Amino acid sequence: LEAGHLLVGKAEGGSEPRLKHLPSIGSYARPSLERIAGLKPDLCLAIKDGTPPETVRRLRAAGFPVLVLAPEHFAGLDEAIRQLGDALGKKAEAARLRRMMAARLAKVDAAVASLPASERKKALIQVQGTPPMFAGPATFSGELLRRAGGSSPLPAAPPYPRAGVEQVLAMQPEAIIISGMACSEDAAELWRRLPGLPAARSKRIFIVDADLFSQPSLRSLDALEQLTELLHPGLLKRGSHSNGGTHGAGN
Repeated sequence: LEAGHLLVGKAEGGSEPRLKHLPSIGSYARPSLERIAGLKPDLCLAIKDGTPPETVRRLRAAGFPVLVLAPEHFAGLDEAIRQLGDALGKKAEAARLRRMMAARLAKVDAAVASLPASERKKALIQVQGTPPMFAGPATFSGELLRRAGGSSPLPAAPPYPRAGVEQVLAMQPEAIIISGMACSEDAAELWRRLPGLPAARSKRIFIVDADLFSQPSLRSLDALEQLTELLHPGLLKRGSHSNGGTHGAGN
């Protein structure tokens, strides 16, 4: 939105390099009202599923305006961009970003739509190591997987189920995407050692950047394109021709 210069503080834990210079206001769950007051913000931004409701209540009770955004999926991200554009007087910039996002999503959607149903890869996205935890189809990672031409063998709930080795073997995933855990190499090696796993036999065990895959942002477009390339190499290029950062930890 070309509004980065308006930011005066940030919550701890973010990895965006352009925000490193900003002072910390504390954690998402318990920001310091004293630090926030010292920065004199005109607006505080909160995330529906990331900022506890009690924190929002405390901020508002202290007199700070709070805009709660809900970018749980790409549709929510589009709405969050619109809301930010309205709140910051950046409607034109927001409209431009929304058009760009829609165009990139449409390109992937069109390419994936050309796939026969039999070519959609049954895949798991692992988000924790021991015992293994996976992102279900109702999560944002699940949306990435579906739009990238994959299908999840997991049920819709719970959002992040755990599954042991025997359960994973029973699901017979054709790909496993490991989302940047501290023990990601160990997790990848565990799956590689299982000859009964289709993902191991086809060398489709990948480690990806968790910052790209875990939370919706404009960088999630990069994640979607990367995941599409991992599951269906060359598909997006073929789609481009017909229409006129990942490190592959593959085996």
